[in-house]
Amino acid sequence: KRVIFQFRRSYKRRDKTTATALAKFIAHLVNHQVAHELLALQVLTVLLEQPTDDSVEVAVSFTKEVGQILQELSPKGLHAIMERFRGILHDGDIDKRVQYTI
Repeated sequence: KRVIFQFRRSYKRRDKTTATALAKFIAHLVNHQVAHELLALQVLTVLLEQPTDDSVEVAVSFTKEVGQILQELSPKGLHAIMERFRGILHDGDIDKRVQYTI
């Protein structure tokens, strides 16, 4: 619970390093099935609602960490997230470096 509040706070403050570290920690909790996979989908949804360079980078690293278990437990949710990534690439509103990370 505290980790989620810290993640929200760091995301609102645009603190990329803290948000990335907390996202990675949440991903490990999901991987060990301590946290539900819906939490991972919610984090990704929040990160990709209004995509910025930093939020997309955090989302990409989070997806790398938690992608396999999402594919097993919630393939439709992961497919929706990948479609969102595809839409962000299609829009081209973010930096080229971030586009290559996707």
